[in-house]
Amino acid sequence: MNSSDFFSILTMVILMLFSGVFLGLYLYDRKHHFPAWVSAAYAAALLAYLTDINRTIFPSIIADYVTNTFFWMSGICIIMAVCTRLKKQVPVLPISVLLLAGLAAQSWFSFVQDDLITRSIVANLFSAFVLMTVLPLLWQSATIAIDKAIFWVTCGLVGSYLLRPIIIFMVMGETHTHETYTTSTEALAQQMTIAVASLAGAVTLLIAAGYDIVVRTQQVNVIDPLTGVLNRRGYEELLEETGANADEQLVGRAVMMFDVDAFKQVNDNYGHHTGDAVLARMATTAKAVIEHHGQVARVGGEEFAVILNGTSSAVAHELTEHLRLAFGLLVHPELPSGASITASFGIAYTQNDETLKRTLRRADMALYAAKDRGRNRIIDSADLRREVPVEHVA
Repeated sequence: MNSSDFFSILTMVILMLFSGVFLGLYLYDRKHHFPAWVSAAYAAALLAYLTDINRTIFPSIIADYVTNTFFWMSGICIIMAVCTRLKKQVPVLPISVLLLAGLAAQSWFSFVQDDLITRSIVANLFSAFVLMTVLPLLWQSATIAIDKAIFWVTCGLVGSYLLRPIIIFMVMGETHTHETYTTSTEALAQQMTIAVASLAGAVTLLIAAGYDIVVRTQQVNVIDPLTGVLNRRGYEELLEETGANADEQLVGRAVMMFDVDAFKQVNDNYGHHTGDAVLARMATTAKAVIEHHGQVARVGGEEFAVILNGTSSAVAHELTEHLRLAFGLLVHPELPSGASITASFGIAYTQNDETLKRTLRRADMALYAAKDRGRNRIIDSADLRREVPVEHVA
């Protein structure tokens, strides 16, 4: 067995194996499509590779079109996988422009100026350009080791597409025909780089998929499935992480408690499905308002706690007021037209030698004072007499 045959078999095994592995991961949990796109990418690469090594049974132009189409599809599937995993928008416009330009170049050097070598260069260059569209997203999102690894593996794949034709055709001066392609240096180099890149990419993406499964499993334990915020267990763990059970001084740390007003009436009058929809919508709004400023947790049926990240009292009150007004403006399609659901708030700040748990108890007392004094208002534990004017009481 020569080196060409070895890499040919190795490449097919790698592509088939990992296409099946990632398909199995997707079938294990169909709610997450990242493994499905990776499986599709390896399947498309396998089809491209099989066409490429058997190109002598096809007309030259047809073989190039089919091979390049599947290779480009493989790159697009990788981009879809990355964007799905990072929850980022797919760069549809640049990809579309590049594909049209690649097809135009492919057609020109097939029908107007028939040139096999140039078609090979075009295929490699546009494969690199398509993959390059996802590099900025990967770079911006590479906050953990596995994301950085995916970024550098993708860079390596892009580099192989760019350097291979330069080295083989421009430096080495390689030439070949349609009939001699399978024994050419270009074919061997392509087999080697596909095998190495496929293996490196598969291992990296497999680790990423495993990491995602572990993270989701952990989140099941600490995330409330209805609202998407921390559940009671996650809330308790957050308190421990921020020093709630230690003798640390967290002077000035703002905490907030809020409770949905008249929520029992919503459940009684419109059913628990409506109540669940209202709670989920209000929790989503709370997460959006508090984003980057702290963490939201569901600590009771319709009661929530917010631990802010060392914001000033002015910012804390501004966020609380923003959230109060946002709740009042929410539209709930499940309720009669014009119906408004509000919430009452209690806010407190850590004092000398005070834990967050004690501060939260004071915020809870302020919350009940807000309920007693008419709802849809904010009460500061330091001054229970200060109230926000009531604009609407549910």
